[in-house]
Amino acid sequence: MRNRFNRRLPIPSPFLAWAAGSPRMSTGILALCVAVACSPGMAAPLDTASPSQPYLAFNPAAVGIATASGQQLTASFSVTGTDTPTATIHYGFDYTAGAVNCTASASGQTCTVPVSFAPTLPGARKDALFLMDGTAIIATVYLGGVGQSPLALVQPGIVTQLVSGPADGLVQSAVDENGTVYVLSPTSATGSNVYSVTKVGVVSVVPVNVFGPDGIAIDGAGILYISPQSLTTQNNALVTWNTVTQTQGSITVSRPGTGVAACTLQTYLVGVAVDSLGNLFTLDRACQTVIEIRSNGNYVVEPIEPAMNANPSFIAVDGAGNAFFSCVDTINELLAGSELQSAITNPGDPENIGLAVDAADSLYVIPRYQAVGGVAQLPASNYQASQAVLDPAAPSPFGLGLGSDGTLYVGNSNGNLDKVDRSQGLIDFGQQFTVGATSAPQNVGLYNGGNQPLTISNIALTGSGFSIQQAASNDCSAGLAMAPGAYCQVAVTLTPPHVGTLTGSIVFTSNSLNNPTSTATVGLSGYMYGAWVIALPDPLVFGNQALNTLASLPVTLTNTGYAYSASIGAPSVNNNAFTAGIGNCTGNIAPGVACQLSITFDPAQAQAYNGTVSLTSTGNTVNQPVTFDVTGIGGVPVASLAPNLVVFPGQNINSTSAAMAVTLSNTGTGTLTGIVPSLTGTHPSAFALTTGPNACLGTLAAGSTCSLYVTFTPTTGLIYSATLSVSDNASGQPQTATLLGLGMADINLAIAEVIHTADAPVLTPSTLLNIAEVIHTTDAPVLTSVLSIATTASGLGYSRVTLTYVGAIVLTNTGTASVAAPFQILFTGLPANVTLVNATGINATGTAGSPYLTVSAPASLAPGQSVVLNLEFKNPANAIIHFTPVIPGA
Repeated sequence: MRNRFNRRLPIPSPFLAWAAGSPRMSTGILALCVAVACSPGMAAPLDTASPSQPYLAFNPAAVGIATASGQQLTASFSVTGTDTPTATIHYGFDYTAGAVNCTASASGQTCTVPVSFAPTLPGARKDALFLMDGTAIIATVYLGGVGQSPLALVQPGIVTQLVSGPADGLVQSAVDENGTVYVLSPTSATGSNVYSVTKVGVVSVVPVNVFGPDGIAIDGAGILYISPQSLTTQNNALVTWNTVTQTQGSITVSRPGTGVAACTLQTYLVGVAVDSLGNLFTLDRACQTVIEIRSNGNYVVEPIEPAMNANPSFIAVDGAGNAFFSCVDTINELLAGSELQSAITNPGDPENIGLAVDAADSLYVIPRYQAVGGVAQLPASNYQASQAVLDPAAPSPFGLGLGSDGTLYVGNSNGNLDKVDRSQGLIDFGQQFTVGATSAPQNVGLYNGGNQPLTISNIALTGSGFSIQQAASNDCSAGLAMAPGAYCQVAVTLTPPHVGTLTGSIVFTSNSLNNPTSTATVGLSGYMYGAWVIALPDPLVFGNQALNTLASLPVTLTNTGYAYSASIGAPSVNNNAFTAGIGNCTGNIAPGVACQLSITFDPAQAQAYNGTVSLTSTGNTVNQPVTFDVTGIGGVPVASLAPNLVVFPGQNINSTSAAMAVTLSNTGTGTLTGIVPSLTGTHPSAFALTTGPNACLGTLAAGSTCSLYVTFTPTTGLIYSATLSVSDNASGQPQTATLLGLGMADINLAIAEVIHTADAPVLTPSTLLNIAEVIHTTDAPVLTSVLSIATTASGLGYSRVTLTYVGAIVLTNTGTASVAAPFQILFTGLPANVTLVNATGINATGTAGSPYLTVSAPASLAPGQSVVLNLEFKNPANAIIHFTPVIPGA
């Protein structure tokens, strides 16, 4: 049962004093001189600014939303001077600043900056907006909001040691949004009691002057707050360190002479915490009070109840602004914005020497005088019972810090700082002694460290010999929905199938961070003494090989054993088409080392070949048979499609044509396999694959043919094109053919006939010369070499809207060399009164009056490549349209 006490006393700001370097002096000349290190008497050369309010408080928002969908608030500043300042976000993970907009005012300028909130993690999201004059910060506004999502964390996680520090140990720590940890040491030979460790493990000494610190916190602007410990002198100030400007300051608290906070004892501040809006919380141990120092300069004093034996020491604040603080034998909670205070743990529990709270409102504490090491996790559903112990092997843990991503940092009395990474996990079964014997189960769990329900969608296991068992309690299963702060677990066993190193994994898939496919992985490992060799790839696939020719491929043998080398025996194979050589697998192969066998394939007949390679590996008196399969196919397929251009006659819209066949031929010596036809290109949906006699299936024997059938269904009156592609195992695949069809709407069948002469002949050099002589110099260029180009025409459709006939002509390079664009195609012999509407121009000489089209794309027409030219004719007399295509130089 919680005991609640109501009493609260607001204290006006004159009872607070700030020294230079405090964030609450972040505006005006004094802060400016701190930022740029002004000398005494030196005038500040920069503009000054003050915000209209010290913070922007955003509504809670879902993690993962787009910035454009996030709430936008505006910060306003009064700025002296006429220069337009700039704005930047300190951390920049959750907040985005827009452009600064300034308007003139009586005292200088009023500048506004829009800020958007799109959280990346659940819980309180700390940051700050800096108004800048050049590289100097002239004003700061705290940014606070709460991200909403589940957060899957693996427990117990993976523990690594970040720092091996001073002999007197490392205690409390604070973690900024970049993942940099600031950790305290009670005493230090370096002259500083604060170390920093970046996310990549770079350790530095923070040059702040503080004696015997026992509490530390960091705000969104990068300001460290440190409570120095002193039992002999008055301790009424918090030390500050600006990690951005590298300056030290302090915040001094002076008590009023009357009221609840009227206390004649010396002030003794211990513990410190800060929320996302820049509000500070600290404890006065001498007078048994909680002090909230607000970012606007005011503060509130709350007496700790019951005062007898309270002896407060550590404090933490959650995303809602609720304060948790530890006393001699209990932890109290002070609800934000109210006078309600309650003891949330059992009276008589051991005093805690560390305290943190996460987005799920679970507490992390280190009970003093506990029999074993580690950090106890107390869920909000029941603060009186520990749900799990993290970093249990920590010797004499002395303090902790918690990152917003759930990473826990534990300081130890021996000077080490442990990192508990809960984004992943590891179960090491260690040495196993008998093949086939099952180990004792080990547990690993998933904890919801977010503030929304977490749903597990799948639990996947990999690795030979590992097995998931039902846990004795709080069993995880697919479909399980977990409330914030809830924890489930699975039991895992190892039954070694052989000696050597054994590895595997468990992958939890959930909606962590509002991502339905988020995964968290737990590595699995164990070992037995002995050598164990694996062969990869298995099977070894040669594919198609020309008859009576030799191919060679390697197979890698790896000793995955533990502590013992492997000796590889001579390999043999049970099919004469293959040979197996020892390669470089001579001598002893150490654990973790690989070597390669040499395998050859020499087929004599056009057929499929299969074989098995066998050898023996010896290590630790164990003879291990090693086998792997080999496959190959005798003969090489050669595939082609014919024709490579298929032109469908004019087809009425919304009707399906008869099927047209394209022949797939295999002229090689090997079987064509993996035959998969598909339609691509501009209008693939207008065409469809269908069936017919001798239709192609998945394979095609050497020397054989099969047919692919295509139909055409236009939906409107235009020219349709697509590509029929066939993928298979032949070199140069896919094979392709161009499909062309004309959709006919409002067709005048009586005049839809096209008379088309034979394809233009290949011209001789003398003929080429004669044509070149009559081409006007301003016409499209003549081809510079004798090439073969074939033409194919479609039918014509008539549009009653445009009163024109539409069709197409396809040019195909049937030669052996590429044709460079641009080049010209003439349309000679058109009847009188028939006009090519889309002509590039009219030939000036020679075949004067003949329209022409200039082909400019593609830049080069490769052998076998085609290009489609659309045609549009006016034919007022309804004459039969006929023409002869002429390509100068072709």
